[in-house]
Amino acid sequence: MFQLLLDLIEPLSLTNGYHFKDAPVVLHDQAFADDISITSSTPELTQMTINAILMFLKWSRLQANPKKCITMAMKKFDPRYIPKIAYDRYGDTIYCPYDPNLTIGGEKLKFIVNAAADPDSLQFDHFKELGRFISVDLKEDKMQTEIRRRLDSDMDVVDACGVNGLCKLFLYEHFVVRRLSWVFLVHDLSLSFSTELDKRIIPRLKSWAGLYRGSDVGTLFRSREHLGLQLTSIEEHYQHLQVVKCCLLQSSQDACIRTLYQQRKEKVCQFSNRWSGPKELAQLEPAADYALRFAGQTNHAGLGANKRTPYIANPSAVERRDKITSTLAVQREEEHVRHASCLVRPGVWTQWRTSCLLIFLGQT
Repeated sequence: MFQLLLDLIEPLSLTNGYHFKDAPVVLHDQAFADDISITSSTPELTQMTINAILMFLKWSRLQANPKKCITMAMKKFDPRYIPKIAYDRYGDTIYCPYDPNLTIGGEKLKFIVNAAADPDSLQFDHFKELGRFISVDLKEDKMQTEIRRRLDSDMDVVDACGVNGLCKLFLYEHFVVRRLSWVFLVHDLSLSFSTELDKRIIPRLKSWAGLYRGSDVGTLFRSREHLGLQLTSIEEHYQHLQVVKCCLLQSSQDACIRTLYQQRKEKVCQFSNRWSGPKELAQLEPAADYALRFAGQTNHAGLGANKRTPYIANPSAVERRDKITSTLAVQREEEHVRHASCLVRPGVWTQWRTSCLLIFLGQT
């Protein structure tokens, strides 16, 4: 039944859809299970699509639920011209959101701003779609505040529990960090924000681990091979998920998604001082491809003995994504070890292997 609705509004996409300026992509209707999202360039075109949907609902003897529908529109209000329709603006800037006054079955659809909610809450000017909160001004300020609140709340819960410090580190690794995975994956945050979160939690991690306040931070996040606790920092977790998202978009089965990602990649790669997932992925891909192509043997085992990391001639999208993320982890590990080797006292352990080798050679 839902597929019949999509077939009905599909011819309207070329005329009523939103056309991107720099890409041959038309965005009109996106269906997710039993939900549908309509995008157009003007409120009038959106209303035409809604009327077509209402006609289908009457034909199939179904009923719309306007209470669960949310509308939002944005445009440039040029003060030099008098608008034909006086829309209710939300803000005093030239380019700002407004209420498009859309209706379905004679009932007005709600605007994204809920005046009855708390102005400091996400329910006031946000709408949740597919797990992501979309703001009326398309900013992430309130979402960052909400992430800080949730992180502090989780850390307080772990700190107040009756387990010892090492068990608290286990809860941090497998509970606190993992609860941030979805928001880091779907929201457009910044690397500086994740660095700020790290600064909020590192003092607690050092306290739980029994480290003194001025100890090397790499002790928490280095691998056990390099005498670390092998925890995951918030910054590393954010970078990892952003690279995963870029890999998924780049290898998407939808040609429109791949086109839009390529357009965004060309834009953000021009920023020299700003970290972004597409730019990081472009730098990791050559190293990952080299490691896949020249994956030589590293020990004296026979052919076929390395079943854990076998040689992959034609890697799939999943295998290539796994290699790219592992390359990112290796680079972060090298940064921690390089920083530790520059420290006088905390970096003494980096010379132990060489010293032991010299002693062994001297004894022989």
